[in-house]
Amino acid sequence: MAISEEKVFEAADKIREQGKMPSAITIREITETGSLGTIQKFLRKWRHQETLSSASQTPPPEAVLESIRGFGENLWHLALQNSEKEAAIKVRKERDEKLAAEQDTEQALATIDLQKEELVEMTQQLQDSIDFQKKLESEVTAQQVKIDNALEQLNKNNQKFNEYDEQLKADKESIQSLQSELVESKSSETQLGAKLQNSISTNESVKRELAVLENEHQHFKDRYKILEQDFQAISSQELQLKQVKIDLEQQNQELLNQLDLNKHQFELKSHQFDALQNDKSNLVEQIDQLKKIVSQYESILSKSSKDDSE
Repeated sequence: MAISEEKVFEAADKIREQGKMPSAITIREITETGSLGTIQKFLRKWRHQETLSSASQTPPPEAVLESIRGFGENLWHLALQNSEKEAAIKVRKERDEKLAAEQDTEQALATIDLQKEELVEMTQQLQDSIDFQKKLESEVTAQQVKIDNALEQLNKNNQKFNEYDEQLKADKESIQSLQSELVESKSSETQLGAKLQNSISTNESVKRELAVLENEHQHFKDRYKILEQDFQAISSQELQLKQVKIDLEQQNQELLNQLDLNKHQFELKSHQFDALQNDKSNLVEQIDQLKKIVSQYESILSKSSKDDSE
């Protein structure tokens, strides 16, 4: 809200009545409105009027008026003009010095405000850096959990792979045993056939033996069929185990690739974390420097305010 010249003059008169020298800052504290530049402009006008009023209200001594009415009166006016000039020069000098001091103070205030804004901005940057650091730590932790889970799954798959490998070896041994039994069965079948041929022309006892041999032969045939079925089942199971082995190897390779990717991402996050730590340290140092500068400016401002009061 704009401030009027009248309010500035009233505030300046009030401060002068208190025995103090009015300034833009003290007037601003009373009016609670208006910019320092506008108040300073009206304050200069008030000081100029005060100087003229003070000089014009100084009457000449009565003794001088009585003794020198003619020439003396002109001489007095000349001296008064010289005095007014000297007073005006002195007032102007004091005003310029005061104005320069106030301008320095206003500049210091503006600098402090700017430094405070920079401090707030850097504080926000620091907070954003801390938040991002926490988020990065959370992502690193989650990535580490994924790596641990992948390693655990890899260990389980390796364990299953070892179990299937042992089962496959056992099945191979069983197949070899069945193959040996098949060979023995075929050999026995051949021997039984030979015995049958040799016993066709024998007596009844031989026929009975032949019936027994035929039963044994049928038993060996049934056993042979069972062995063939077992062999086929084991062969099918072996193929399934091989496929499972291939699937496990592919899954292990995928887990290893994912593990490498997770490690790479973890290293990248670690580098980002280190960079954030360095940025955080730099921001803290800059904030400390800004705080020192603000403290120095506030000290200068406080000293300037005391000088104005004096």
